[in-house]
Amino acid sequence: MKFLLKFLLGTLALALLGTVAAAWLAFDDAPRLLPGKEVSVADVERAKRLIERHDPRKQKGFEPRQIALTQADLDALLNQASKTLGQTSARLVPLSGSAALQFSTRVERSPFGRWLNVDAQLRETSGLPSFDSLQVGRLPIPGWL
Repeated sequence: MKFLLKFLLGTLALALLGTVAAAWLAFDDAPRLLPGKEVSVADVERAKRLIERHDPRKQKGFEPRQIALTQADLDALLNQASKTLGQTSARLVPLSGSAALQFSTRVERSPFGRWLNVDAQLRETSGLPSFDSLQVGRLPIPGWL
C-alpha cells in the first residue's frame, strides 16, 4: 500500500513539474514576430467587405466555398483580427498545398514571460488543415498531437 501511495505521489509530482516546465518553455521575453506595417483605411474597408461578403453564417447549405485572396488581403484581415486581441501580430504565408502561420501575442500576467510566440506549418487536407509542425515559444509540439 505504501508503494502505491509513493508511486501515485511521485507520478503527480512529475506531472506537475512537466506542466510547469512546458509553460516555462512556451513563453518568451520578446515577440518573435514584430508588428507589421500599418494597413491603410482602404485595406481595412476591403477586409471588412470580404468578411461581410463571405460570412459563413450567411451561407446556405454546407458546401465548401473558395475565396481568392492576395497577400495584401490576408495581411489586412490578420491585422484587423489582431487588433481585437491587444498587442498581437500575425502572418500567414500561403504555399503550394500548405501555409506558414506565425503569431506573437503579449500576455500580461504570466510568471514565465510576456510573449506567446507560435510558429506553425499547416498542410492542406480534404477536410480541415493539419499541422506538419507546431512550436509554441521554445516548446515543439508534435504535429499528430
